[in-house]
Amino acid sequence: MKLNSNLMNQNSTETTTKRNEFGRFLIFSLLGIFLFYNGLMLFLKHSDFNYKFSIDQPTVFFAFLVMAYLGYISFKKTFDFWPIYKVITIGLYGLIFYLALVTCHKSMIPCLFYIPVLLMTLMQTSIKNAMFFSLITLILCYFTPHISQGLDMAHPEVITEQAAKTLKYLMYIILVMVAYLSFLVLYFYNELNKIENKSMSMEQLYNVLAEPATETFSASEQLYLKILDYMEIKKPYTSPEFTIKILAKRVKSNAAYVSRALNQEGGKKFADFVQEYRIKHVQELISNNEGEIKLEVIYKKAGFTHQSTFNRKFKEITGLTPSKYIEALKKTKNM
Repeated sequence: MKLNSNLMNQNSTETTTKRNEFGRFLIFSLLGIFLFYNGLMLFLKHSDFNYKFSIDQPTVFFAFLVMAYLGYISFKKTFDFWPIYKVITIGLYGLIFYLALVTCHKSMIPCLFYIPVLLMTLMQTSIKNAMFFSLITLILCYFTPHISQGLDMAHPEVITEQAAKTLKYLMYIILVMVAYLSFLVLYFYNELNKIENKSMSMEQLYNVLAEPATETFSASEQLYLKILDYMEIKKPYTSPEFTIKILAKRVKSNAAYVSRALNQEGGKKFADFVQEYRIKHVQELISNNEGEIKLEVIYKKAGFTHQSTFNRKFKEITGLTPSKYIEALKKTKNM
């Protein structure tokens, strides 16, 4: 399995590099958009157009500062874009919703910014979930004027001919921005898929090369060994969203075969199998932790979302509560 491990490590490095490249492009693109908006706001405010934006400048300026900070840390060697990707996506979604609430009395075109954000969610979840989220967003767009009216955030107003002309040019600018961000996300989505497909082809080649050495193993045993190999190297259990369907896809099988292999060869159900890996990972993190990191951070890093579940599984597997385990570990180190 050493060859397979090298291939998977190489693929992981290539994926991380491409994700970080995407992160830098996205961060600096958003930084440019927010900078352009602030500049345009100042220009229109002090020009003959005298056009008043509905969204206040401090909101966008704060977003600009956040992107500037992210742009700064993106040049550090330890930069890893993927952990903050979800935060950026949620932040942009919230900003667009606020923008739509305060501008719906003039135009609903800012809702077009939902398109690149929805494409961003596609890179983090399944197509089914992304489509469901898109449907929710469409419903939200429909009710945005009613929500805005209920919150007293926007009121109908008569738009002058000059303001209408300025608004028309702003719509074209927004369309250009939306198109650019959408193509940017789609380009890197395609590039990351190429890396994943390349990895699958390499794994298929490995399976062919390793076939003579695995002739004595049954199909279920081979699948189980492949699952163990994947779990040890990729550590997918650290994600709270890790499911048996995801595991089956990664080992190029289906959920039924994976479940049967885990039951027959490992004597465990999928949930217990994953929880054991998570508890083992927690133990490693606790052992390497010198008291600088809180237990809550540690169990979340291992893939747990609820402390009650973590405490129950930890005691069930180790025979000790987390606090008792830490105390026993400290006593052992001090001896």
